[in-house]
Amino acid sequence: MIIPYIKGGAPLDPTMKGAAWQKAAKTKWFALTGDNAWKRVRAIAAEQSSKPGRMLATQTTFARMFYDDESIYIALRCNEDQMKKIVANVKKRNGGPVWSDDAVEIFIKPLLSSNITYQIAGNSLAVTAEMKWINKNGKRILVRGKNKSWRPNLQVKAVKDKTGWNIAFKIPFRDLGVKSKPVAGTIWRLNLGREEQPQIGCEYSTWSMVEKSFHEMNNWGMIFFSKVPEAMIVSMTTVSPKLGGNKLIVELQKNKNGEFRGTLKVDINGEFKNVPVCIKQKNKSLIIPYKLEKTGKININLELFPKGNSKAIFCTSGEYFAPEIINLKLLQNEIVSGNTFQLLLDLNVSQLNLNDYYAELCLKKDAKEYKQKISFTNSGKQKITINTKDLRLGDYDLIFTLHNRKSKKTISIKKEFSIIESIF
Repeated sequence: MIIPYIKGGAPLDPTMKGAAWQKAAKTKWFALTGDNAWKRVRAIAAEQSSKPGRMLATQTTFARMFYDDESIYIALRCNEDQMKKIVANVKKRNGGPVWSDDAVEIFIKPLLSSNITYQIAGNSLAVTAEMKWINKNGKRILVRGKNKSWRPNLQVKAVKDKTGWNIAFKIPFRDLGVKSKPVAGTIWRLNLGREEQPQIGCEYSTWSMVEKSFHEMNNWGMIFFSKVPEAMIVSMTTVSPKLGGNKLIVELQKNKNGEFRGTLKVDINGEFKNVPVCIKQKNKSLIIPYKLEKTGKININLELFPKGNSKAIFCTSGEYFAPEIINLKLLQNEIVSGNTFQLLLDLNVSQLNLNDYYAELCLKKDAKEYKQKISFTNSGKQKITINTKDLRLGDYDLIFTLHNRKSKKTISIKKEFSIIESIF
């Protein structure tokens, strides 16, 4: 869906009667979620063995959307034939499960390459609940706690009539992690859902089809700001970034006939490179090597330029993290004399640069030292086994030192353990 830019915005009008709202992009009627449709069909025809396709909700819903220089505007119309039965128990912002009322929900992923999504639920009293999620390893983690919970500077209005209710939201870009108005052609992932309570068993409907949950991010719809660009960045990934050489994988797509030629400007933590782009088929994958000189946060910004044009037609960004170069854990702090014990090492060095490193393990007791040199064949998590057969009883310092052959730099970690006498 292409949503229009309205200069100067418009008053927040849930009835959607103003000129700006009439110019706004309008969704199709919401459909039942996959599971909800399946239950409806089975209730009518128990012998039905295949899931239905898109099935419109009995209580219809549509939305309109546009944007200005600072915010995105979203308004929804929720038709309802049992207005006396609608539920509105939550009366205070973030004061309870708004989604258990008659409610609508907005799900937004502004940065395609980010793992952060935003959720807003609103009921017929214009009472909202807002959540920010981090999606990691297939799990959703709610961002909360002192000074961490998401509190956007929302404007919300709602109105009811005999045949339904309306609600309108004005959501500032800056509260969605977007510094400024999206460039024309920018794409967001977004979905809209409705929880309707008066129907028997409740009715759950959605703009973009989901099966079981509104949180099915891969099933969310797409909105384009002002236009569909002639080419766009569909996704970017960098798997488990580590110190040293890494790869950034960028998926591109062209939206017009003929080939697309241009330049992809890549900014990784302030290090820039320009990558030539030629898309002849519908899609194109680019593998862009890059090197990390330090661990921690990685900010990646991409801008796509057509040939001969200094104005970007598509921009996106993402935030990643490279863990500390080494993490060492003693699996035991007391070891019976004569036994072996293990260290769990997590070596976060790129496989491409692994030959640049070796480690030295030093076990120190009083003035005596026992040293062992360690080479690596793989990066990542690994176990190091130590035999205590030749070690005396007592307390030891374990010093693990990682050496870089090229830079001559070293990193050391110190642990303590004891060798004790067997009680048997």
